Amino acid sequence: MKGGLLSILWTLTYLQQAGLPRPTVEILLTPDEETGSQVSREPVEAACKNTDAALVFEAPMPKSGNLKVARKGTGWYVLQAHGKPAHQGVEPGKGVNAVVELAKQIPRVLELEDLQAGTTLGPNVVRGGSVSNVVADYAEVIIDLRVWSMDEARRVEAALRALEPELKGSSLSVEGSMNRPPMKPTEASMRLFELAKSAAVEAGLTVKPDRVGGGSDGNFTAALGVPTLDGLGPNGQDSHQKTEQIMIREIPLRLALVTGLLQRLAVPHPLAE
Repeated sequence: MKGGLLSILWTLTYLQQAGLPRPTVEILLTPDEETGSQVSREPVEAACKNTDAALVFEAPMPKSGNLKVARKGTGWYVLQAHGKPAHQGVEPGKGVNAVVELAKQIPRVLELEDLQAGTTLGPNVVRGGSVSNVVADYAEVIIDLRVWSMDEARRVEAALRALEPELKGSSLSVEGSMNRPPMKPTEASMRLFELAKSAAVEAGLTVKPDRVGGGSDGNFTAALGVPTLDGLGPNGQDSHQKTEQIMIREIPLRLALVTGLLQRLAVPHPLAE
């Protein structure tokens, strides 16, 4: 992600120093994208009112280096189990263990996946209980939802909210919602891709349109009808891992791609049919 920010600065610096044309640009650096863009979503959407295109400088597809024209929608939900505390040693039978209830519910959450449709659920953060000698009266799991369509999002959300507790005396509640709608390619966004593809050929790269399960702020711009192209940052691999890295040898080629794309966007009505 930091490499994408540097790509913007170096590309604009080069165009200015070389006296080459470029379109008028507005640069948005969003510091909370990984946590849902809760603060930055509003300025991102406000910037869409008078713009011809949105360019997202996340990394391209790993290995292939393809650009991203489609992304899954993302949702975050918290499934909460409520029980009853009791002394674990003296009167455990008077308690209702919320951790146990939650453990029974997580497999039900995973049953909502539809891998053929691309719908995945990740129960990736679990919290519960207070101390070991008290029956846990509360537990929660944070669920990451990824979908290619809002129909699937609505199906899963309805099913999550309809889950029934298994332990007598326990109860369930669900908080959360979809955070980003799916990013879908349009005729205009594909014309934007073709401009980038042409610039890539000049730079000595071959890129194809691709889709990815992760979300970005491009989901917001695309949902507002702005032609959006993602993956314009440096190529790399192992995202969100300790071995995350950038392919240094490709940096000049990727910068040349962006430079060529901006030059193509400098002409009047660059995405017109």
